[in-house]
Amino acid sequence: MVSFLSDASSSVFAPGWDVTYAGGWGGIYLATFGLGSPFAEDIKLCAASNSFWPALSPDASRTFHRADAPTALPMLDDELGYHPSHPLAAAGAARPGWDGEYGPYLTPEGEVDYADIQRSDYVANALRGQMLFGAFEHVDSAELIRRIGALRHAVAACDNGQVPSHTRLWLVSARRLEGTGGDAGDTVYRFVFVLPADASAVPRQHAPGRLRVPYAEALQCDATPTGLLGGVQRRPPGPDALRLY
Repeated sequence: MVSFLSDASSSVFAPGWDVTYAGGWGGIYLATFGLGSPFAEDIKLCAASNSFWPALSPDASRTFHRADAPTALPMLDDELGYHPSHPLAAAGAARPGWDGEYGPYLTPEGEVDYADIQRSDYVANALRGQMLFGAFEHVDSAELIRRIGALRHAVAACDNGQVPSHTRLWLVSARRLEGTGGDAGDTVYRFVFVLPADASAVPRQHAPGRLRVPYAEALQCDATPTGLLGGVQRRPPGPDALRLY
């Protein structure tokens, strides 16, 4: 609980759905810690809409490939979860993310593997104890601001000056590079995007709850909150694109 005040987020972040009712011996009052719905599936829908509850909901847009709501608050790969087939999971890093799902990843076959929002069951994940909001206890406002700044530079470099809210690119991977830290300018993030294929690319289900879809090109860049480091790396779909991680 950050605040009991009903204006802690409302009127600052639209639509303010994080304001709801709470109560005790003193009666019913407005509070911000209960969210606006008792349903776990509503958390999924709002997280998938690039953090529609911006004061409380993580951004899971890229987990579910929400092209109509591109990533706004970039969560890192280890926060969204490493699928056992993820290229970086070989070192024992495979584990579900904060919501019990796995984030997207590139495959050697030239596709992106991602979670099917229609088959993702947050209720079942919650009952299994897999809704781990503690995964974000280290993410304070300063860290979010660093990530947002770095993403803005990365999108502009990879998508001809475009902004994150209107980019056509799908963010597949976001990581903080090891050995970076200190001042904000020293924090380096590696972003891997894909340029979606044309409309003929239809997602296919290859495992329960998982979809795969071809892409046109993979792009990688390293960025800090203040600018880009180096140039944009591009790879065609296939095994060589995995080197962008």
